[in-house]
Amino acid sequence: MEELNYKYAIIILHWGNISDTIECLDSIDKYCLNYKYFVVLVDNTGNNCSLIINQKKFSFKLHIINSSENLGFAAGNNIGIKFADKFNPENYILINNDTVFINNDLDRLINIFDKNTDYGIMGLNNYYYDYPDIVWQAGIKINFTFGITKVIKKVNNNSSKITEVDNVTGSALLIRRNVIERIGLLNEEYFNYWEETEWCYLAKKNGFKVGLPDNLRILHKKEKKIYNSNPIHNYFILRNKLFFFRNKIRLFFIAFLFAVIKAFIIAVISEINGNKMNIRAFYYAIKDYLSHNMRKGNLEKIIK
Repeated sequence: MEELNYKYAIIILHWGNISDTIECLDSIDKYCLNYKYFVVLVDNTGNNCSLIINQKKFSFKLHIINSSENLGFAAGNNIGIKFADKFNPENYILINNDTVFINNDLDRLINIFDKNTDYGIMGLNNYYYDYPDIVWQAGIKINFTFGITKVIKKVNNNSSKITEVDNVTGSALLIRRNVIERIGLLNEEYFNYWEETEWCYLAKKNGFKVGLPDNLRILHKKEKKIYNSNPIHNYFILRNKLFFFRNKIRLFFIAFLFAVIKAFIIAVISEINGNKMNIRAFYYAIKDYLSHNMRKGNLEKIIK
């Protein structure tokens, strides 16, 4: 198996639009040229996307794993990592299927990662797909006293400096095999959101640095808006934030109140603007956190 000679395994979780996944794969094939890697695509829809994707021809080795249901970000990526593990890659690269490369920045990231062995996790700055000069997210800083999170929105495109952060978004994340061996796979209790934050937290606790080079980017198909009114998104964000904070934030009660008040305001505004089910999502996020009803939790009661 030629993959045994490959240093990198790219894990992509297919969810949503098949054309997004194909565009992502095409961009990898076009721009990621200088390193040996293979791609593991986990179909998290249960619809067997391989029937369409196998009609495409790529220069890299592609493995497609079909899941019978949506297992969430954590479990879906873990399936891909476990499959890739038998080929003994040194590093894993998690890429969202709704991201697109526009140059060879993944190759450049790999080169930087190889040279900076004190970093256990690195990522690419995420820019809006529709606004490619505007940063969506360039990492997150967390105040572990009060639980305040700050999304980095400004980077110096002309600097090759690596900015240390507390979180690298899972949409473009490079992690060493020996880090996973130390801290474990993604925590499937989260299902979606905050699982990569825990990964970064554990990596730092084990002596590894986490960061992003300032001048590297990937485009991400995110809407540019002040707040997210999707009740499913807001359910997982609040529940999982509280789950992550519970034994890591020194003044947890203050962090809890701040997170709950902020989420309630967003839920009310969303309901007023016609985005229903947000109050219900807020209620179940609190309820499920307190009762430790994790993974999918009460998702079915929000989407019905």
